[in-house]
Amino acid sequence: MLTERLDKFKINDSWIELPVMGTFVVKDGKVAAWRDYFDMNQFQAQIAKTTGG
Repeated sequence: MLTERLDKFKINDSWIELPVMGTFVVKDGKVAAWRDYFDMNQFQAQIAKTTGG
């Protein structure tokens, strides 16, 4: 199973948004594994803009 979402973080009174894709493995009706994937470079670039770094 695949999911998509947009995580939002408030840093120094500014918001950043990070698209995330999640994957679930379901066994016997229960989540057996859950993994999230995102672009670390995109996250770091947004953090740098927000913090002035």
